[in-house]
Amino acid sequence: MDCKTVEDKLSAYLDGELAANEMREIAAHVDTCPACLTELSSLEETAGLLHSLEPVEPPPELTGLIMSRVHELKAGQESARKGLREVFRAFLNSLALRPLGGVAVAVALVVALALGQGVLNLDRHKTSSLAGSGSSAEAPMAPAAVPEMAQPQVFDTAAEPERLMVAPKERAFGPQLPEVQMAMAEEEIAERMVIKTAHLVIRVEELDIAADELTRLVQEQGGFIQNSHLRRGTNWRSANYTVRVPAAAFEDVLDRVQGLGELEQRNIEGQNVTEEYLDVDARRRNLERQEERLLDILERAETVDDILKVEAQLERIRGEIEVLSGRIKYLDNRVNLATLNVELEERPQPVTTVKGFNLTRLVARVREAVTA
Repeated sequence: MDCKTVEDKLSAYLDGELAANEMREIAAHVDTCPACLTELSSLEETAGLLHSLEPVEPPPELTGLIMSRVHELKAGQESARKGLREVFRAFLNSLALRPLGGVAVAVALVVALALGQGVLNLDRHKTSSLAGSGSSAEAPMAPAAVPEMAQPQVFDTAAEPERLMVAPKERAFGPQLPEVQMAMAEEEIAERMVIKTAHLVIRVEELDIAADELTRLVQEQGGFIQNSHLRRGTNWRSANYTVRVPAAAFEDVLDRVQGLGELEQRNIEGQNVTEEYLDVDARRRNLERQEERLLDILERAETVDDILKVEAQLERIRGEIEVLSGRIKYLDNRVNLATLNVELEERPQPVTTVKGFNLTRLVARVREAVTA
């Protein structure tokens, strides 16, 4: 199942209205999908809150108040309709006494038909509204929900623009649950987490002096040398250092290390792990909520078999929490401490070659001298 299908069936899943195979498929999907698990947890909390509410009986005078208001509105409509007829009749009588009375009467009839249609539509609208109010009145209502009938409100769009504005996300998707709003806010304000890594190759005159200077400036910035390696040839030496420094001092240390000698190579990388960090952290928190629910179930377990099953689930979830917590610590360490791989190469020193003693060549030269 995909996430969309599972989300559509979560309500029926909680009520146990699905087939056994669908229940198993949804349970397996929820165990591996953090988003669906969060949605299921929210629905469970909402259902728990609704079940915890006590039923409220409507007040006995509610029906009388509603019916009296209905009669008042009906009487007002009849009086308005009667007054409109009297005004129109007087208007027709006055037109009959004037020239072109027939044309005027025809125009008046057209206007009357239009007005009559509008009045009928208005009556139908009010009648349907009253019918809707009557049907909703049969449902249980709290005492605080019995004020007088609300009057129409008129908003000044020029004076109150903020009042009429709706948040884009709320307008598109409706009110968000508190946990969803919190998750969205955390994702929006989360600081970008970047793992910074640099590789430098520097040619120096004296390797020992450059290595001491590198160690000193790294320690000044609160960093440390993670490992080092020295290599030696016939007339050359080089050393590799892996340095960890606080991310805030990364650029400063980089510039100062480059000043140790002649820069031959420089590579800088930045790996954005913000999305991975948020995903791992959300999965860990979901597992922690599952752990709390299992602990509650364990306290209420009565049989040994139930206790063993719950403890097995707890062991599995705690193992996953430890793995995710270790990943979070690793990402925190890599983000908070940048890595510099520094390779120091000493310039080759010139070598003077001294020819050794050769007896054969000496004897040959002596013979040449004697024969000459």
